Amino acid sequence: MAGRAIWKGYIHLGSIAVPAKLHAAVKEERIQFHLLHSRDHVKLKQQMVCAYEKVPVPMEEQTRGLNWRMGNTSSSNRRNWSRLNPRRAG
Repeated sequence: MAGRAIWKGYIHLGSIAVPAKLHAAVKEERIQFHLLHSRDHVKLKQQMVCAYEKVPVPMEEQTRGLNWRMGNTSSSNRRNWSRLNPRRAG
């Protein structure tokens, strides 16, 4: 069964009038842009590279961290977060 038209009318081409109907889209599609190498148009991959060693770091060796004082960082794992004692503001 065809859906109901959201607009009905005529398209005039010179002395000819063509009946037309406008229907809503059946499904929504999203456009996704990718980064490409400009020379050969191959899709680029993102790699996490250690700033000190200059080598790629695999996903299983990556962690999140917090830079809380100049030069001092702390990695965030469950043990570190459980030791925090948050206070209520107000």
